[in-house]
Amino acid sequence: MITVASFQQHAQRLQAPGTSIEAKLQLATEVRESIEIVHTQEYPNFLKYYFKIILQNLAGTKPQRTDNNENKLRSVLLEILNRLPQNDVLKPYVQELLETCMQALRADNE
Repeated sequence: MITVASFQQHAQRLQAPGTSIEAKLQLATEVRESIEIVHTQEYPNFLKYYFKIILQNLAGTKPQRTDNNENKLRSVLLEILNRLPQNDVLKPYVQELLETCMQALRADNE
């Protein structure tokens, strides 16, 4: 379970270049399971630490036609983005979110 105090450390592990797909999947799953934190006062901090890292990881994975860890990671990251509350806190991130989601939509439907 992710706590507010561990946002930065957890996000850095998700972003680290040497982290395996399996480890990234585990870290992303922990974020998804703790997603209720975005409904608290910590939503701006969540976005500050995780938003760009989630987008980078999503861009770094390609859609797969098989059920492997890379495809599972992609699905978990898309689910996290889907579950973000649509409010004023998200406004500064909307353009990047839209571009990433459109890119994912085009790639996934090829």
